[in-house]
Amino acid sequence: MTSPENSTDAQLSVEEQPLREAESAAKREDASRTLKYHLLGPSLTKAGQDKVDQTKVSEIIYNASKGSKYFNREELRDKVLSQKIEQILARKRRLEKLDLTRDLRNADRLLAELEATRDLSQHIVHVDCDAFYAAVEQLERPELKDVPFAVGGGVLTTCNYVARQFGCRSGMAGFVAKKLCPQLVLLKPNFQKYSAKANEVREVLVDYDPRFESASVDEAYLNITEYCREHNMEPAEAVEQMRREVHEKTQVTVSAGIAANAKLAKICSNMNKPNGQFLLPSERGAIMAFMRDLPTRKVNGIGRVLERELLEIGVKTCGDIFAERQYLYQLFGEKAYDFLLRIYLGLGRTSIQPAEEYERKSVGTERTFSDLSDSAKLRESCGLLPRSWKRT
Repeated sequence: MTSPENSTDAQLSVEEQPLREAESAAKREDASRTLKYHLLGPSLTKAGQDKVDQTKVSEIIYNASKGSKYFNREELRDKVLSQKIEQILARKRRLEKLDLTRDLRNADRLLAELEATRDLSQHIVHVDCDAFYAAVEQLERPELKDVPFAVGGGVLTTCNYVARQFGCRSGMAGFVAKKLCPQLVLLKPNFQKYSAKANEVREVLVDYDPRFESASVDEAYLNITEYCREHNMEPAEAVEQMRREVHEKTQVTVSAGIAANAKLAKICSNMNKPNGQFLLPSERGAIMAFMRDLPTRKVNGIGRVLERELLEIGVKTCGDIFAERQYLYQLFGEKAYDFLLRIYLGLGRTSIQPAEEYERKSVGTERTFSDLSDSAKLRESCGLLPRSWKRT
């Protein structure tokens, strides 16, 4: 015979079942949403992506890659990140119950110290070639001008702006890109050809700053303060002239950002791509206003992981950092705390020097392999790695 207590428990259990199912469905939907955003990849902020329907793109990527090793790996990464964010939010809820007056005071003290280091005397430029590998290929094959094409195979190294309109981007798996744009033309990369063209670009840059800094094969930092002084030119005028000379010499276009420091110049070079430039006035008020509304993901050094962590605690733009400053040290640690406060202020380095003068802390190279299961072929592929390290 069922006791009244057991009957009540059973009744509650039946009544709670729809609620539990709804909560479970909501969690699955949230997990699917975050994974779809995660699958958009690290090149989400690349030029040419602003007008793309990213929701539609993420849905196609999700369905195209579902069940693949890539999908399973990214799904696991997203799950781990979601768990980490839950811990961050739990920590923040505990902190919100405490008196954080000292943390607030410490943050304001550090902000004042950082502000005292602000240097507005230099004109720093970040030059970035537009879809460089694709642009070089198009010089030899002008018929590709209005055709969506990419350089790469298993993974796209870059793609032209026509392909970007479909949501294709660097770092994307080739088979996924084909789902987004079935007519996409894939070209094998020729790094020797790209390096030769990059040297032509540098032959122009050196006239504006003999100690310019190559950040990669297709981008560089320059300090044009001295050049502007010697030639009695405004920074925007000098950069316009430099970009014109690059195009005349190489037939490829470059975009540029002009600002008081390297971090801001890097952000600005992406503002008017392709074949454009953007100048951020070297005034504190202009810089603070620019950073206030800038999405955190636009900052070099903030990727999809940190972006999502910040978003979950209420930081969507760089200006939002200030309101959460008392929590940052305890939530993210000292390095991230210092990094985020510098971003809020729009601070960055003004020292520009040849890349070879920096201490080399690591060496990077990459190679994309097709799926292998044969042990002999796997060993052969592993043997290629040391040879590629020697070439780096």
